[in-house]
Amino acid sequence: MTEAVVGRLGGDEFALLLEDRTLPQAIEIAENLRSRLAAQPFDTGKDRITLTWSVGVSEGRPGDSLDQILARADAALYDAKLGGRNRVVGAHAGLLTRPAIATNGFARASSF
Repeated sequence: MTEAVVGRLGGDEFALLLEDRTLPQAIEIAENLRSRLAAQPFDTGKDRITLTWSVGVSEGRPGDSLDQILARADAALYDAKLGGRNRVVGAHAGLLTRPAIATNGFARASSF
């Protein structure tokens, strides 16, 4: 697996920063993590439940701020939730008008 920096943004949202990765590579890594999480049932003591994970992924561009990176990843995350949750969605070029990213693959995710 690729080296990454992981941090909690608040509530149930986390960020994963992947250096030197393209958007397709970051999406592939996020999808791999999502499917591995779903394949591990969680035992609550009463029942076994399957965890889901919605992920928004964006790619950095020269000159982008961290706020711009998070805004594009966040927009993709909401697309994932609107599309049925438990999915990975990459930020598309049409999101350029929103605050944008930094030359690295980036994922922001919510656990529901």
